[in-house]
Amino acid sequence: MDIIPWKPKVAAVLSPSVRVLEDNKNYTIKAQFPRMDKKDIKVSIHGQTLVISGQKRQEIEEKKKNSYYRETRYASFSRSMPLGSDVDKKGMKSRFEHGVFTITLPKK
Repeated sequence: MDIIPWKPKVAAVLSPSVRVLEDNKNYTIKAQFPRMDKKDIKVSIHGQTLVISGQKRQEIEEKKKNSYYRETRYASFSRSMPLGSDVDKKGMKSRFEHGVFTITLPKK
């Protein structure tokens, strides 16, 4: 069997980029999650803090005539953002489309 140099084939999951927008009625938070599914992401409010967290597992396996390659990688992230006193937490809405999680928080 030949010795093959090890080269990772599983991409790392990075912390999502986040944009916060404000208008007269709402705060809108857009977080990008390329190559992730909605089921991997959790949005919650703890007191006056919005928390976006997630976990991703990636696995690759290759079987060839004279070699076997298997790699598994786990990655997790968490982003916390303080909420102002003018946020109506009960009115929070969210949607996930094309790798972008949009969270809308109405103002009181």
